[in-house]
Amino acid sequence: MMIGACAGSTGGAIKVIRVLVVERYIHRQITSSHSPHVVMPIKLAGQPVSERWVMRVLGFVALYMLVMLLFTLILSASDPSLSLESSFAAVIANLGNVGPGLAAVGPTLNYAMVSPFGKGLLSLSMLLGRLEFWPMLALTRPAFWKWR
Repeated sequence: MMIGACAGSTGGAIKVIRVLVVERYIHRQITSSHSPHVVMPIKLAGQPVSERWVMRVLGFVALYMLVMLLFTLILSASDPSLSLESSFAAVIANLGNVGPGLAAVGPTLNYAMVSPFGKGLLSLSMLLGRLEFWPMLALTRPAFWKWR
């Protein structure tokens, strides 16, 4: 539920290309801890990826994980009818736009027992997951709303 569609797709969750970049970054960091003088550029389709782009991908994944954790904790604290497992499953399912989650929001149950605040939070997570984080963050900047 956390790994989504391919690059350029409208599918939710973390795009496969970002997962590949993170995996190759982790591999490079582990290798460089054993051999600190080795230079290993991260490559996709045989082409090296710029460090700036790698850092942007890592920032996106870190932001995704932070939002996932924060929304899970808020949902769990605000809705006593949901366990931590159900809150986590609901947030992941809505961030990834994958439909049913697990536990109390699984395929045999629904979101009826979630409080109105929780449904609002999950709706926000669906928007964040579908539109990605950067357009939603752009809406919070005053420069976005200035008429030129």
